[in-house]
Formats: sequence, structure tokens, C-alpha cells
Amino acid sequence: MKKNKTICIIDDEEINQFILTTIIKNLNSDIKILSFNNGEVALNTLTQSLVSKEDMPDIILLDINMPVMGGWQFMDEFVKLQVGSKTAIYIITSSSSPEDKKKAKTYSDISDFLTRPIAASTLKEIIEKDE
Repeated sequence: MKKNKTICIIDDEEINQFILTTIIKNLNSDIKILSFNNGEVALNTLTQSLVSKEDMPDIILLDINMPVMGGWQFMDEFVKLQVGSKTAIYIITSSSSPEDKKKAKTYSDISDFLTRPIAASTLKEIIEKDE
């Protein structure tokens, strides 16, 4: 049996973190959720996890526009960290900018670009992939 999934939410808006966490926990209470309010804190924590030989998250739900380190800067640094693990990354944003959608396609590690609001059924599909 596959281990319980870990989902990392990187979003500067507490309400978005709360909504995503609530939906995910309602879908599967065994999922471990890590929440960060900017890409820099998330990147530092994930880097430390690698150093400690801990598992990387199975899924990252990433906002684009954040203070300190936004989603694109996070992606630029995160792709350098990948060592054998495959984390599915989903951009979840309020941006519907064609430029942002085009930019997301330039990262092979980004699984999809989703615009808020996100339906519970969409999160369920994301969670159930690769089970």
C-alpha cells in the first residue's frame, strides 16, 4: 500500500490556505499538509528536508504572486533541488493571464495551471493521480 500523501500549499493568502486545507482534509484526513506563505520559506524547508533525507511532498499547490519569493522564482530554484523524486506541481492562482499560462508550460515539472476558485472535485482528481 502506498504511503499517505503529503501536500505542500504555498500561498500568501491565509484564506486560500484555509480553503485548500479544509477541502483536502474533507477528501482524505490522512493527508499531511505543509503550508507556507511565500516561496522562500517553502524552499528553505524543502531544502532542509532533502538534507535530512526526508521525503519530498507528493504534490505542491503553488500560487504565483507572493511577496518575498513568488511562484516563478520558487520554480526556478525548486527544479534545481529535484534529485530522483517526482513532485507534482500545480499552479493555483487567481491570474488568468495568457502570459502566466504560457510561462507555466515552460516548466516540465508543472502538471497543470488552475485558476481559482478550485472545485473539490478538481482537488480530488489531483490527489488520486498516481495512487
